[in-house]
Amino acid sequence: MRIFSYYVILVLFSFIFLNNLSYALTFEVKGIANKIVDTKSTVFNEFKVIRLQRGESDLVFENQHYQFFKNNKFKFRGVCLSSDQFSSTWLIYNRFGATASFKELLEGKKIKSYL
Repeated sequence: MRIFSYYVILVLFSFIFLNNLSYALTFEVKGIANKIVDTKSTVFNEFKVIRLQRGESDLVFENQHYQFFKNNKFKFRGVCLSSDQFSSTWLIYNRFGATASFKELLEGKKIKSYL
């Protein structure tokens, strides 16, 4: 009986630990574009869209929300608009003037998924 209770505790601990595990991926910027969105606000109507080297083969899927860093400093957040096997397209925001440059390497950490 004692071995069974240790097993149950180990399984519960593993489940909690693995669900909270957040790992970072290195992304390479493959393209950058401006996207104008028709909104009532003139302040928040222009967004950057970037194409990154990671895709579904790296478990990057549509509607995932990531934070991106360069040299351990926050650059911007992004939502994945589309993803194919080896690349993904992201709408970036909260960039505070920071932009990505072509062939730049970024660290990305998953925050959450939407739907």
